[in-house]
Amino acid sequence: MERSPFLPLPEGMVIGQVEIAQAQLTVEVISTQPFAHCPGCGSPSDHVHCQYQRTVHDVPCGGRRVVLRLCVRKFFCRVPSCQRKVFAERLPDLVQPWARVSNRLLEELKALGLAASAEVNERLAPKLGMKVKAPTLLRYLRAIPPPAKASVRVLGIDDFAMKRGDCYGTILVNIFLPVFVKRQIFLLNLAFEARCHLSVLNSHRIV
Repeated sequence: MERSPFLPLPEGMVIGQVEIAQAQLTVEVISTQPFAHCPGCGSPSDHVHCQYQRTVHDVPCGGRRVVLRLCVRKFFCRVPSCQRKVFAERLPDLVQPWARVSNRLLEELKALGLAASAEVNERLAPKLGMKVKAPTLLRYLRAIPPPAKASVRVLGIDDFAMKRGDCYGTILVNIFLPVFVKRQIFLLNLAFEARCHLSVLNSHRIV
């Protein structure tokens, strides 16, 4: 099997074998790229050192979990001055180095994490053909880069208890991203001094 519309792959990768089980599809993916670039010096190399298998979880298909069994090669670096004598080929369009989930599955898990709590998604994900632990999902969410800086036009302010009777905080919310900060008397002064040209300031409970 070369290509499949149900499992799109980047250029230079083809499907080998497919093992079908009741709840899981295991797909062998083979890299056919003629060479790879050394991550140390960036020079190309077509001198194959060896091959190894790498297991990556992908987005579900037909209600089944999908596991990709990647056949990845290692290459010799031809640059004598490079510190990396042997390197594994990178597949950035499919999966990041050392990651256990594909790029598209990672984006779907992040979308779930932003829509509901991590514990809820830990129970919901298996019903959607995915599997993730709450701490892992939180780690994915913390890795999301912050949005580009922009003027805050609408600012909402509310208090919450980290530990009732002991530690409290204040949340400042714009229309895109909530930012948690510790409760201090000078919070409002900082907000106004940060050159935020506010149109609306709401200090009522945020729903």
